[in-house]
Amino acid sequence: MDSHDQSFINSSPSSDIIDEKEVTSPEHHAPKGLVIFVIGFILLVAGIGIAIRFFIPQIFVNFYKELNYSKSKTPWLYAEPTMRSIKQPEDLSEYPHYSYYGVTFRVPWSNEPEVINYEQSTTLRFSDERALMIHDPILSVDIAAAMTSGEEADQVRELFGAEHFENDYKLKKLILSTTPDEITFMTSGREATAKLVLVTLKNALLISESKTVYDFHADNVVGFQYGDPGNDGGVVIDYYDREYTPYSLIISGKDITQEDVDIIISSISFGDDQAEKSSTDQIPVISQTPGTSKTVQPTSLPTTIPPTQAPVAVSNFASLGAQIVEEGVTAHITSAHVSGSQMSISVTFKNTSANAASVRPIRLSMYNDTHGTANKEGYLEVPLNPGESRSFTLTYDTLPGSSLIFKYATDSGVVDLATYNQ
Repeated sequence: MDSHDQSFINSSPSSDIIDEKEVTSPEHHAPKGLVIFVIGFILLVAGIGIAIRFFIPQIFVNFYKELNYSKSKTPWLYAEPTMRSIKQPEDLSEYPHYSYYGVTFRVPWSNEPEVINYEQSTTLRFSDERALMIHDPILSVDIAAAMTSGEEADQVRELFGAEHFENDYKLKKLILSTTPDEITFMTSGREATAKLVLVTLKNALLISESKTVYDFHADNVVGFQYGDPGNDGGVVIDYYDREYTPYSLIISGKDITQEDVDIIISSISFGDDQAEKSSTDQIPVISQTPGTSKTVQPTSLPTTIPPTQAPVAVSNFASLGAQIVEEGVTAHITSAHVSGSQMSISVTFKNTSANAASVRPIRLSMYNDTHGTANKEGYLEVPLNPGESRSFTLTYDTLPGSSLIFKYATDSGVVDLATYNQ
């Protein structure tokens, strides 16, 4: 992770320091421009051909390393991940749960959070100066897939080792385990070039000045934790489901403990685990007193947080259930909320077929009696593996009129998904 997310971790959730410009991608600690640059460099190395691995004298690689990645200048690059096994507590029911972007998790804090919705992430900001930021996984960078997507994929696998490209978790483990001191005057030009690229990627992933990196394993997830909550004021979590789809979140604030982090990680579940629940279960609920509950609606985040109006639950919203919108793909709008002049919905798309498919969330619009409006997120196409579910929060400017309806435009017509009577 770089300094962009460090500003979120270092800032108190009660202060207005979180700036949308600083956190614009779920691959938080590898900003999109930097990741694209580094991946471009990797592909350039491979694309020049096998000879480049020998034509780059290792003395130049070693000089570049000493100039940019010396131990005095970048001590965090010399740390390697520590393995941790995270056990789930016997009883998690006492902790409130939340669902965003197809992920359900619990937090060990009972007070009601302020929920803030932005274009690419969601923040839960708790009154006791703790905050949790969840990124939309649709924008996550799968480094392994990106590095092997071009014509030079075979050369890339040969250069770094094909076994590391089975999934993004394995490649990221290789990146985080590589240190600059592995590049020496005795290292071949080929190996030195490969290790320099890995160290460059590692520098993009890690929190500056933090030497703490955990490679964790829990019942439902594996991943990496960047930072020590006690010393760094928070942590970044890169985690993966059983299919090694990348996700990420940030936990920050006063008095965050490693036990808090472990509870959140161990409670994570994905996709069908919550897609099969009732729509009531899919809405995050904080228990209040016996027999009552308080709804906290999904929303999303940036990095200077202005005062916002709390979302209001839509009581006269009605879902029409899961409907087929693309070949083999269903859409199910499970909840809605109103905040000022905007309405947001939570929708889950699921590939029910045995083949790869895709869905176009930009086609899901809101209509009144005379015209319609598209959602602000504008996702053009989302690929879905067989059986895969993905959940989104889509936002619309409210329309006049007593009756609104949400429709998905297919190639042959429209499919009604939900209604709302104003």
